[in-house]
Amino acid sequence: KLTQDFILPLVILSCLSLFSYTPTTAQCSVTDYSFSSSIGTFSPISSGTRVPNIETTAGASSALPIGFSFTYLGRNYTQFYMYSRGYVSFTPINNLTTPLSTINAPILAPLRGELNGSFSAASYQLTGTAPNRVLTVEWLNWRWTNSATSSVINMQVKLYEADDKIEFVYSPNAGTPSAAVEAGLAGSNGLSTATFGYLSNLSNTATFTTTPATFTTKPVAGQTFTFTPPSLPVTIGSNPPAAATYRDWE
Repeated sequence: KLTQDFILPLVILSCLSLFSYTPTTAQCSVTDYSFSSSIGTFSPISSGTRVPNIETTAGASSALPIGFSFTYLGRNYTQFYMYSRGYVSFTPINNLTTPLSTINAPILAPLRGELNGSFSAASYQLTGTAPNRVLTVEWLNWRWTNSATSSVINMQVKLYEADDKIEFVYSPNAGTPSAAVEAGLAGSNGLSTATFGYLSNLSNTATFTTTPATFTTKPVAGQTFTFTPPSLPVTIGSNPPAAATYRDWE
């Protein structure tokens, strides 16, 4: 015989389980990010960690630490991957030459294309203290095409712990670009919606849209593009536990 003394604890446990259910963060598109352009200062990393694996024509790093939990498109990441082709990702990439529109991964690309880091320096550095740390990822003295004979550009990706903001910062060198490249943000098809956004060029009047664009023009010193995520609501994940029904069994 089932009694109220037996059923009631089950009801209480079920309710506790319901209210302790862990919510998941809502996802978004790159076009939900607010975009701005400005002229700032490119400050080279002075004591960072070198990434020699990408100081080549088509190299990829192993997983590297962000140093804090960074949210991109509604998902949290603690590691990143760096590539000689001019971008970082939050998951590993197999085909290093794939364009943004088909790369199918969470990508931040200050300059994606035929780039050469064989005579250059790649590094990253964590600065600041929690909750205001900043990760800077840097391609220094990069060549713009595999056959280039001199360095063309310096660039950085900055990730901000405080608000999950992303910055691209540039500084040109004396070399001349000789191949079309692209720049922007991309999201994985594993998200609720595949999402891609492109910079129209690297000037201070650049726009950020879903229209694919390539260019061969260097930015000015200190050119900075900022991508700020939207404020997202918290949504309950799928299939929370159901509450039990109370009944007086006799």
